Amino acid sequence: MLRVDYFLRNGSDEPLAVFDRGSTHELSNKQLEAGANAPPSRKEKGDGLERSDRARALPRPSPTVPRISLAARVDRGEVIDGRVDAEVAQYAKVRYCLGVAPFDTGTFTVFATSSSLPLWRTPFKVAAIQQILCAPWKVLATTSFAST
Repeated sequence: MLRVDYFLRNGSDEPLAVFDRGSTHELSNKQLEAGANAPPSRKEKGDGLERSDRARALPRPSPTVPRISLAARVDRGEVIDGRVDAEVAQYAKVRYCLGVAPFDTGTFTVFATSSSLPLWRTPFKVAAIQQILCAPWKVLATTSFAST
């Protein structure tokens, strides 16, 4: 088991939406109250495993009740942190990626408020404009980071 602790500091002048909160389908009211996040997606890339949290576009064809991405709002100078656990025994390397985008007060709406922070519903169009921040690949055999 590998544990990734991360934090993101907003060094910009505007608020950021950080997409590490899952989606409306993945979270129940009980989880929201406990402050639990949905697990990130898993994607195998050759001999590596990429775990990622990001906004999702509306699938085609669209389902009757689509999954809507949730975000945390991180204001200028604030920090958000989280933790990702991954079973990585069969992989040579692993990395974590996180989607962020400008926080749009005109289109984001409050989904729920937990004890820690409000969760915001995001429009599907944000998936196309988000920036994906990825850690370097962690090579598990040497416990070092790959240079590319």
